[in-house]
Amino acid sequence: MSIRNFMDRPADPMIGPIIFFGIFAFGAAVIIFLKINGASQVVVTTVPIVIMVGYAVLMYAYRPLRLRLDQAGDNIYYLGFLFTLISLAWSLYTFNSDDANTGEIITNFGIAIATTIVGLAGRVFFAQMRQDPNETEQVARIELAEAARSLRLQLDNSAREMSSFGRSVQQMTTEGLEETKKAVDTFMENGMQRFESSATAFATSVETANSGFSARTQALENATTSLVNTMTDLSNRIGSVRVNDDFLESQLKPAAEQITNAAQQLSQAGTSLATEIKRINFPKDLIEDQFGSTISNLNVAADAMKAIATSEREGILKITESTDSLSRGSLQLREDVSELSKVVRNLGHSVSSLQKGIAAIEAFPNSLKEMASDLRAHSTEMQDASAKYVKAMNDTASRLEGSFTKRLFSRFSNRDEN
Repeated sequence: MSIRNFMDRPADPMIGPIIFFGIFAFGAAVIIFLKINGASQVVVTTVPIVIMVGYAVLMYAYRPLRLRLDQAGDNIYYLGFLFTLISLAWSLYTFNSDDANTGEIITNFGIAIATTIVGLAGRVFFAQMRQDPNETEQVARIELAEAARSLRLQLDNSAREMSSFGRSVQQMTTEGLEETKKAVDTFMENGMQRFESSATAFATSVETANSGFSARTQALENATTSLVNTMTDLSNRIGSVRVNDDFLESQLKPAAEQITNAAQQLSQAGTSLATEIKRINFPKDLIEDQFGSTISNLNVAADAMKAIATSEREGILKITESTDSLSRGSLQLREDVSELSKVVRNLGHSVSSLQKGIAAIEAFPNSLKEMASDLRAHSTEMQDASAKYVKAMNDTASRLEGSFTKRLFSRFSNRDEN
């Protein structure tokens, strides 16, 4: 068992008297032993005082010995008084012997009375620490009455404050709800007006745009139809005016060949004529004088015919190249016409989609009007709900105020009756 558990054991009714008489017997034996052995009076007085102080500490610290403060003071006082009586009894006992004198008895009595003084001081100390139950009850009654009066004043103040607070809350709630209702009504009216004006303006602008867009769409359809017809006619004409690649060559080639043959024949004739002339042994001067100019003219004519034949061939080649270019241009034009036809078809699809969008835009003002009517209905429902909320808040505030005031005054009346 630990020291703390030993010190905290529950109290036994018999352990207090046993410890008291045990300490008394121990102190009496110590006093007699010290006097027999001739110890000084200071030691004889100090030892009982130490025993008394130890007993007081033991009563305070050891739970089984813990008594009321008045009982503890009485035990200390009576223990010191008993030690004083033991010392005086031993002094009177030694007075009957031959070696005793009156001065020693008086000295022993003076020193022995110190334990009584210490015991009386301990009794006064414990008595000062003790609180009277009657005084405690009276003080508690006084403090309780003061607390009750203070509580009643505070409750009265709280009731008044709660009443004023309830009225102010009710008033503020009513005013706030009225202001909120007015603000909501104003906002809804302004919003509906703005929404109606915006919807009307939007519908007007949509109708205007729809009419202009319809006219533009019709004009675009007409222009597209005209363009398609024009391109179709152009394609047909280009197809009908197809040029044969060998047409010019077949028409011009015989003439070019005839010119070339004539030039060759003329050249051969000139050459043969010159040969024949060379064979004839005419005088050189005569030949040069009579036929020189003629031969020169024939040679010049032959050269001119060759040049004409060459230029005709080049012209025929250029005409052939132009014919090829014209054929390629015709093919490219046909391809362009087909692409343009595709674009026209896509444009027709776009026009149909645009007409569907116009129909949806024309139906949009009707949906806006339906939304405006729904908003008016919701505004009316909100106003009704706001009025019901204001009424419910007023009823709740009045009920809370009445019930709280009744409870407070019923409690005050019950306390006054008690």
